[in-house]
Amino acid sequence: MSERREATDLRLVPAALGAWAAALGVTAVHDSRATLLVALVCVGLLLVVVVVRRRLARAAGGLLLGLVAVLVVLGSGAAHGVAENRGGLLALIDERAVVNVTGVLRSDAVPAPTPWDPTSERTRFVVAVTELQARGRSSAAGARLLVTVSGPASGLVRGTEVRISGRLTANALPGSGTVGGLAAREVVIRRAAHGVDAGVARLRAGLLAVTDGLDPRARGLVPGMTLGDTSRLPPDTAAAMRTVGLTHLTAVSGTHVAVVALVIGSLAVRLRAPRGVRAAVAAVAIGGFVLLVHPEPSVLRAALMGAVGIGGLLLGRSSVAVPALAATVIVLLATEPGLARSVGFTLSVVATAAIVLLAVPAAALLPRLPRPLVHAVAVPLAAQSACGPILVLLDPHLSLWAVPANLAAAPAVLPATVLGLLATLVEPWSVTVAAALAHGAGWATGWIAEVAEIGAGLPGARLGWQQGAPGAVALAALTALAWMVLARAVRSWPDRAAGPHASAPGVGAPRSLLARGRLVPCPPPRVDRSHPP
Repeated sequence: MSERREATDLRLVPAALGAWAAALGVTAVHDSRATLLVALVCVGLLLVVVVVRRRLARAAGGLLLGLVAVLVVLGSGAAHGVAENRGGLLALIDERAVVNVTGVLRSDAVPAPTPWDPTSERTRFVVAVTELQARGRSSAAGARLLVTVSGPASGLVRGTEVRISGRLTANALPGSGTVGGLAAREVVIRRAAHGVDAGVARLRAGLLAVTDGLDPRARGLVPGMTLGDTSRLPPDTAAAMRTVGLTHLTAVSGTHVAVVALVIGSLAVRLRAPRGVRAAVAAVAIGGFVLLVHPEPSVLRAALMGAVGIGGLLLGRSSVAVPALAATVIVLLATEPGLARSVGFTLSVVATAAIVLLAVPAAALLPRLPRPLVHAVAVPLAAQSACGPILVLLDPHLSLWAVPANLAAAPAVLPATVLGLLATLVEPWSVTVAAALAHGAGWATGWIAEVAEIGAGLPGARLGWQQGAPGAVALAALTALAWMVLARAVRSWPDRAAGPHASAPGVGAPRSLLARGRLVPCPPPRVDRSHPP
């Protein structure tokens, strides 16, 4: 019974949704007075809930969690708003003022070609401003700007301190914490990256160096799948991967964190390491990986999920994915409310929730397939079903080959990621060994590129769809209808009860399976022996 209760423990979900709504509001308003008013209302409601909690223990408990989460996010958003507007930066952005800023890079500089002129050389990066000079006045600042500069960048890596002159714009990058843009006229490096930032930059540059000799597709895909660096990915390969829904492989996400945790955990088990040692090694590996690929929203989400799992390992208890995901969302939004507007973060959370909640029922709906194939189909099917309505808001097109392409590419993901990471870590000691590992990763990414290009050339690879919210709602309704039709069809199969994945009536697997967090065949239904047949 305890597993059933754990599997249905959704108490943190309303709190996470409330935190998300609060983050969206506080990042859209940019008005400290309105934020203070909403916070005061929440405090009043919080006091009422505390008073009546004894009478309405269950309902009040969930409301209490939600109000606390909303208050924390509102407080964090208000603090971010005050910091971002230091020196009157928001007003200067509205006026497109010419300024001089001093700050530290919070991303690597990457090429940013313009849509109307792909051959133009432009570079962009995010800078955390520490000092602002405008109209003869100098003041401290605490905002982030998206800087765009003409021409290639040299030496601009995360952690570099720079001084920039240029004109402010409203071109913020959603989800990055930026409040505006800066069209730079001049960028001067005041201090090169040092410490951890310098070490990470050295490792990333090493992988680029050992992949220089690979064919163009592998030259772009190996750094992309290993570090999320798509600066060298050929445009035709990038377009093919986008068409068949494989771009998540080059946007370092939970899949990559899971691969790292899986490999490190397997090695620790093979070496018969104690539970505490396994947890410590996994935590260090995940932390190092986050630093290596840079703490992007999806990586942070996956890393925190991994931290929850490590905590469960230390305590000797299996973690429950839904509360862990909800708690992760609350923590990240409390730390950086701007993540609520990040498409990558949204897709990451939605995909994870879909895999947790829908993958097991999806596996139960595919009883006539071999077990490994059932598992391989269920995960991308669940993720694609949930993310589809969001993706059509960005690109109003559908692909009939998204799930098959993900299935075909799946066998190459593990070797490509692991060999690429090994090449990155080995390169400072042996360029020869690193190059050999990079070539192995290149073979794996070659398979992924072939899958993308073949899939993109098939009929139905790119079908037009309704734009905007109507299209998203229509796709969500169509997806739900397809799930219901499939569930009804499965229930009508006469031999389903004797199939390898038979379960109790209904489309879902027992919730104890969800609590264990793995896809396994459903146990046979219980037989009531209290009455004779």
